[in-house]
Amino acid sequence: MNKLFTILAAGAILCSCSEQAKENQETVSQNTEKVLTDSIPSDTVAVIPEFDSGLETSFSNFKAEKCFTEDPEEFQMTETGEYCAERKVKLLVAKTTDIKTGEAINKELYRLITDQKAGSSGMQAFVNKIKSTADIYEASLEEWVCSIIDQTNKILSIGIRYDGMAYGAAHGISTYQCVNFNLENGKVFKLADVLNPGYEKELKKIGEKRFLIENGKEGWEFKPGKENFPLAENYAFTKKGIVFSYGAFEIGSYAMAMPQMTISYDLISQLIPENSPLRAFMIAEK
Repeated sequence: MNKLFTILAAGAILCSCSEQAKENQETVSQNTEKVLTDSIPSDTVAVIPEFDSGLETSFSNFKAEKCFTEDPEEFQMTETGEYCAERKVKLLVAKTTDIKTGEAINKELYRLITDQKAGSSGMQAFVNKIKSTADIYEASLEEWVCSIIDQTNKILSIGIRYDGMAYGAAHGISTYQCVNFNLENGKVFKLADVLNPGYEKELKKIGEKRFLIENGKEGWEFKPGKENFPLAENYAFTKKGIVFSYGAFEIGSYAMAMPQMTISYDLISQLIPENSPLRAFMIAEK
């Protein structure tokens, strides 16, 4: 009997200990869950990392010349009687994490400067062509300069300035070309890629107002308010807005030079989709 009592007592103690351990484990589990739950805000959402192209830019300079020792008296371009035809290029070179994206940007810049498809010849070969100038009357001074206008994680806006002066000419020729690259694939952005469909009429209306404010009402080849304002096809996406650049003679006489106008994003926010890459510039603008 005593042995039976001892066995029953031991069993009771074991059950009691087991129940207590279970309760302690549940308490620890509940407390741990509460701590973990309390540490996570109820409105927490998944954070998607911003796109990073890994863009790196550098500049390469190319130059070549052809000198003529006899400068015709009617021009007398130099005191020594020597005139040197010259061609120079300051080329932007892009490098991105995705090799194909960087290559696409570099190929387009080469095409815009040389008017040749990339791969046909190198940039040095392009500037060396000046050496084949046979006659001084065919000689000229030419220079192309690339510069970074602005950029975000998805857009790279580049400007290409050209200045040319033919031998004996009364004045030179200058142009300024803008190109906006998509850093996700190296393609060129157009307005239709970043604005809502049907943007043209409203953008022209706003653009005319901005142009007249920035450049005045006189001397242009359009009549204000007559809905014939020409929106430049040359533009750059910047933090200040979309900058439209006109070439010489494009919208006025040579004396009117190369006017520009800027349409800030707050004026056209209704034309910009929520997923437009211009949104990054709009945040920077604020």
